[in-house]
Amino acid sequence: MLITVKDGASEEETRALVEDLKYSGIVESMEGILENSRQEINTLLVHILPRPVFNLLASLIAYLSMVILLIRKKRHALAVDYLCGAEKRSCVADLIGSGCLISFIPMLIVALMIIVVPEMQWRGQMAYTSSILTFDMLWVPVLCFIITLIISAAAALISLGKRSPVGYLRGLE
Repeated sequence: MLITVKDGASEEETRALVEDLKYSGIVESMEGILENSRQEINTLLVHILPRPVFNLLASLIAYLSMVILLIRKKRHALAVDYLCGAEKRSCVADLIGSGCLISFIPMLIVALMIIVVPEMQWRGQMAYTSSILTFDMLWVPVLCFIITLIISAAAALISLGKRSPVGYLRGLE
């Protein structure tokens, strides 16, 4: 409970109230609350934040590897398409679409979890006590999807931007 003192209260009344509260609870000034909150947030960030950041980086590296393998697998088909008259832009769009398809389903699952888990907790159908999933966190999977879109676009542009279609076919031999 947070108790504040009126602006017009004398110092003697304030001191008496604080002494009274010391016996029935914890008395802390607003500066003390702010300092304790800063220390707690700092501790949480130092101990908890590195794990999700590491997981995100590891999954992005794995995603990049999958996109590169996908490009290598589709290289022959894209070279044939390009020689038959397809523009490089459509080949790049094909690779980007394939890369986005890989990451769309996990993004959709996480977004559904963010929407459904708090509702199930509220109804008492799920006892997931350490949930940080709120509807405000919906931007996280969308941001990860955008990052994967950028990764797949960059990988496609880099791999298709250097060679001609004949070079693709020669590289496969």
